[in-house]
Amino acid sequence: MPRPRVKVVSPELSSAALPRNFTISTGESVRAMTIGVPSYAARKRRIEDALETYVDLLEEHDEKLAAKGASAEERRIALHLAAQKLELAHVNRLVEAHNRYYPIEANLPVDPRTGDYMIRRGTPFEPEPQVTSARLLAELAVRREREEREEREEREERERED
Repeated sequence: MPRPRVKVVSPELSSAALPRNFTISTGESVRAMTIGVPSYAARKRRIEDALETYVDLLEEHDEKLAAKGASAEERRIALHLAAQKLELAHVNRLVEAHNRYYPIEANLPVDPRTGDYMIRRGTPFEPEPQVTSARLLAELAVRREREEREEREEREERERED
């Protein structure tokens, strides 16, 4: 009867402390286990989710107009008006809170020469911009460009395979 093969595992991978390219202090580990996601990360996620929802709404509106046969100019004007009608106050309150509290909650270092919060060495913290109708329309344009580029790359890949 053949012997079962024994899988050899490196000692680093056999422990709960997997190798990584950063260190977490004991205090940070305890905080993460007891408190959960930092409030700045949860708030940033809510902002990103709201932006995505608004852009989805605008995209759906544009698709409905296109299905009705509206011209490109009519669709552009209608999208602009629809974006202006969106209620953005609640997401902008989140943005204001994020800009106010993120540097403190994330414990960002301060550049002693300028007094600016720093994300990384030499990179100052830049506040999240307010959500406006123009920003939403720009996000929609970026999304469409990305989708068109991905479709074009897939088409070119299929053509190369043929």
